[in-house]
Amino acid sequence: VAEEKAAVAEEKAAVAEEKAALEKERAALAEEKEGLAEERAVLADIRARLQDEKAALEDEKAAFAEKRAAVQEERDVLMAHGEKKKTKDATANTYNWDPPPPSPPSFTTCGTRRTSRIGFVAMMRARRLCSAPVFPAAHEIAAHTFRFRHT
Repeated sequence: VAEEKAAVAEEKAAVAEEKAALEKERAALAEEKEGLAEERAVLADIRARLQDEKAALEDEKAAFAEKRAAVQEERDVLMAHGEKKKTKDATANTYNWDPPPPSPPSFTTCGTRRTSRIGFVAMMRARRLCSAPVFPAAHEIAAHTFRFRHT
């Protein structure tokens, strides 16, 4: 009887040990579950933020497309009216209108003898500058300064 009691006590101790081990395992699993729930919440937060950003980008894209359509419509209207579109090219005429044709400078209509002499000197300087290969656009500059000073 004593042996049986000892065996039963041993068995009880083994069962209690097993119960304790199972309880420990259950606690570890519960902790892991909590950690996973936290991770899931963080991921959901990130996903929500990304969706907000995506919606904002979509709105921005739609606004940009709307703006582009408006600009294209305006450009089409201008082209329909026959206006040239503004383009910056390498030529001297960077405006979207043609400059007036250059009028030949007249030295006699300037007024007094002094002004006509000034005009003549400007013309001679322009010719002298023109002959220099260093500065080929000098005649244009001289002609413009002459025209704006003496007309």
